[in-house]
Amino acid sequence: MESDQDDTVLLKLMEWEKNGGLASLSTLQIEAISDLTELASEHPEEPSKESKSKETDASAGVDSLQTASQLASLWKVIEEDILNEAESEFQLAETEIEHWEKEISTVAFLMTSVLSQLDNLELQYDSINEKTDTLRSTCMEMIKKKEKITSIIDEIDRNMKFFTDVERIFTQLNNVGFSVLNDAFPCMLSRIQECIVYMTEHNDYLEAPNYLARYNQCQSIALNQVRKYVRTSLESSTAQALNYLSRFDAEEVTRATSSSNAYAALYGKVRGPAAKIKKVVGYIEPSISSVAAHELALADCQESYINQRKALTKPSIAGSVQDILSMKDTCALLRAGCALMIRVVQDEYDLYFAFFTLKCSEFENFLEDLLLAFYDGLRSRLIKVVHMETLAELCSILRSEMLTDYVVSSENLGAFVRMTVQLLADIQERLVYRAHIYVQEDILGYKPSHGDLAYPDKLVMIESIAESLQSVPATGGLRRSDSQLSMLSVASSVYDGAPKSRSGTSPADLHGMWYPPLRRALLCLSKLSRCADRNAFQGLSQEILQAVCSSIGGAAARIKSEKSQIDGMLFQIKHLLILREQIAPFQVDFTVKEINLDFSHIKDTAMNVLQKPSRMFSFSTNNVLLEFLLDGAPHVKEQLKDSRRLVERQLKANCELFINYSTFQIVGPLSDFLSKADIYLEESKEKNLSSQNWAKAEVLADIVAECQRNIGVKLPSIQRSMQLYISNKETEFILYKPIKNQIMANYLHLEQILKTSFSEEDAKIINVTPLDQLNVLLSTIPNRTHRNRT
Repeated sequence: MESDQDDTVLLKLMEWEKNGGLASLSTLQIEAISDLTELASEHPEEPSKESKSKETDASAGVDSLQTASQLASLWKVIEEDILNEAESEFQLAETEIEHWEKEISTVAFLMTSVLSQLDNLELQYDSINEKTDTLRSTCMEMIKKKEKITSIIDEIDRNMKFFTDVERIFTQLNNVGFSVLNDAFPCMLSRIQECIVYMTEHNDYLEAPNYLARYNQCQSIALNQVRKYVRTSLESSTAQALNYLSRFDAEEVTRATSSSNAYAALYGKVRGPAAKIKKVVGYIEPSISSVAAHELALADCQESYINQRKALTKPSIAGSVQDILSMKDTCALLRAGCALMIRVVQDEYDLYFAFFTLKCSEFENFLEDLLLAFYDGLRSRLIKVVHMETLAELCSILRSEMLTDYVVSSENLGAFVRMTVQLLADIQERLVYRAHIYVQEDILGYKPSHGDLAYPDKLVMIESIAESLQSVPATGGLRRSDSQLSMLSVASSVYDGAPKSRSGTSPADLHGMWYPPLRRALLCLSKLSRCADRNAFQGLSQEILQAVCSSIGGAAARIKSEKSQIDGMLFQIKHLLILREQIAPFQVDFTVKEINLDFSHIKDTAMNVLQKPSRMFSFSTNNVLLEFLLDGAPHVKEQLKDSRRLVERQLKANCELFINYSTFQIVGPLSDFLSKADIYLEESKEKNLSSQNWAKAEVLADIVAECQRNIGVKLPSIQRSMQLYISNKETEFILYKPIKNQIMANYLHLEQILKTSFSEEDAKIINVTPLDQLNVLLSTIPNRTHRNRT
């Protein structure tokens, strides 16, 4: 390739020589040369030494060129220099790369050698590791076998000790010097139990039943030693206490709970061996839930303790109870007796827990036996109490003081609580019985005296006394409150527990002026509400309210017969209002469910059997015997009775009766005339009412005049009686408004009849008061009556 280029160059040079060594330049080449010349002149550049030398050489070579071959040789040299100059950097890099290639080859060879050595080492390591693992597994197997053999040996040793310990334990238990107080005794008890459990679980062993029997024997011996130690220690302490008590006289011994010396004998002397006994008993107490023998042994120890306490405490407590029962005041007796019983129970519990840790039912029974003497003696006193106030006070003492104050502060008064609850139930039962007798004798069977029914005389008298006391100047030393207190001195003191009366100025509002059965009924309800339970109180309240309503009704009937109908009605209304008001604060449902048997339909069913004998043996659903069996049973009927509604119904009925009677007293003749006139106008066709003799204008004028006189005389009297009995404007207005409305209705009806059946002349003769004037007159009567009173 290069030779062809050289030939081409030579050919061109030879052609150039033929042309004189010159070549014509084109216009474009000439311009390029001029441009280069200008650029060279503008930026002259110092040639480097190498370029200078090369230029020098080139110029020298050019100068020495004679032939084309020399020029070609020169050109070739120049071309090689140019190529060498351009490739010098690459040659240096190539040289360096070749150097590093040799180095890398050397390193690669070394790495190959190292890797081969590592492979050899890895093979050797794997071989050694495999041998090591084999050795380790072999050693582990040997260790496991050794441990298994060791555990088997240990298990055999342990199991063998279950069989070999029996002789050691039996010998130690039979040793005279060995005591339950020895430190090894609890360990021995636990070891015996472990051996018994083991023999029980491995009863398939050949000798297990025999060894089990021997261990049970050892356990029995050990527990008997515990029983014996506890019993002898308790008997010794009890004997010391009795010996100490023998120094005192019999009276002081029977009152040991109130004597410091005897009390020390009862509790201080007995407490001496408590620490040692509690230590010994502590060996078996933790395991009583799992070991029946320990539970029986503990029960025997507790029984021994209880027997010794009975022998020591019963005589003294019985004597103290007899001293308390000799008190005359039942309430003081109850407080003193309960205080004694609380002290006894607390002291006995303190002493018991000094010996034992766990409670037992036998100890509770022992405490109940101690309390029984007080309960029996007190109950015999309670059945003779006849006063409800005393019974109510006893209930209050037990409920408020004993069951609330004392019992809440202590957790060990369970026996006392049970005795108190039973005693409270007995007192409540007695209270209910006495309340029933009280209702029958003092409320329903009350025989009123003349003073009890002196109405309205006593109200007028007390009102006049109150008014005279009010007229006394304030500096006179008397006050209005003093006058009221003087009238209420006895009644208020008796009725202190009952609800307070309503405020009012009527003498009938004072406690002392209440009808005695009403006052007693409210007092009884007040006492029972705090003492009796809910169900008993509901039943008694029903009976009491019915009795007091009946008693008030009887008294009202006597007042009606002895005084007037108005006084009797207002007496009953006033006392029913007081009763309704006083029972309102009781937060109790006065509804009682009564269950009765209804036998009314049995007669019809039996008559059906007798009337249809042919169907008696019929094999169908129409068999009368079958109907009698199904329908002949008495029906159970439930009936709800509400005492509040009973009072409301009676109050409403009496108010309506009073309103109707008062209206009749005012406009009775007019009402009769209007009824007769209505009947005549309905039945007569002529409608000529004024022609009738009983309906003439003169007769009707007399009737109207009489009604006018009644309005002027009787109506203020009725209003005055209402103020005297009720003395409450709102209640008076409620009673007076229907009376006024009925009077107005009668006069309105009369005006309508006058317009339709009478002439104007007759109307003038009759002279009926206009309705607007009558309304004003009726409206002013209450106010006028109040002003006259003040």
